[in-house]
Amino acid sequence: MKPQTPPEPSEPRDLTETPPVPSNVPVDSNQHRLEQDRRTAELRKQYIRTGRVRPTALASAGIELAGIALVMVLGGWWLDDRLNTKPAMMIIGLVIGGVGGIYSIWRRGKKFFSSK
Repeated sequence: MKPQTPPEPSEPRDLTETPPVPSNVPVDSNQHRLEQDRRTAELRKQYIRTGRVRPTALASAGIELAGIALVMVLGGWWLDDRLNTKPAMMIIGLVIGGVGGIYSIWRRGKKFFSSK
């Protein structure tokens, strides 16, 4: 008895969904594994490109901006305490930290959205 192959879908399916297992094919069959490997390779080719930043790299941009600003504000606060120049150095640290954080996000976004 020859196993039946499922009909090809008329519309392209989402590659992130798990391919359905035909009822007559055991789950651990080599055919199913090969199909999963092929879909995984397609996803890797589509989303992981050499020399480009992954989408998850942009997710931490807000944390990086806040971290840079916080470090610079704390550094300014420490300098204010040492030099007795209360709020001047902290404000300067906040401005430098904000500009540095925005530049970091701009550089990361430029690298991510560049067409290569």
